[in-house]
Amino acid sequence: MIQLGSDTFHALARGDLPHAKLVFNDRGFIAFPTTIQHNTMKAEGISYEDNYAGNALAAMLKPGVIEVRFHRDFSDRAVGVLLSKLVTTTVLSEFGPLSATYQGRPILIETGESSD
Repeated sequence: MIQLGSDTFHALARGDLPHAKLVFNDRGFIAFPTTIQHNTMKAEGISYEDNYAGNALAAMLKPGVIEVRFHRDFSDRAVGVLLSKLVTTTVLSEFGPLSATYQGRPILIETGESSD
């Protein structure tokens, strides 16, 4: 799983950054500062492109929150599955509970933890 920009998540968690950006798909993620455009950040198999040409989603990050932009090739369920995978298999697991939206709609992130 590709994990580029983990330091950006840590800076966000520490409060050194008020927000950041994310490009992600089932191959992994790239996190980066808001001064950089989503479509310029690429990794092997991860590419967000304008007009839905890429294979990855774009998102904004705030402490505890992921706001995912619309991509016509990803349903709400698919976004939830991808985020659940990232939260359980990458550095995102270190940041406690995260809430997510996709086009403003809440998305369920399953962490595998029981609430018993």
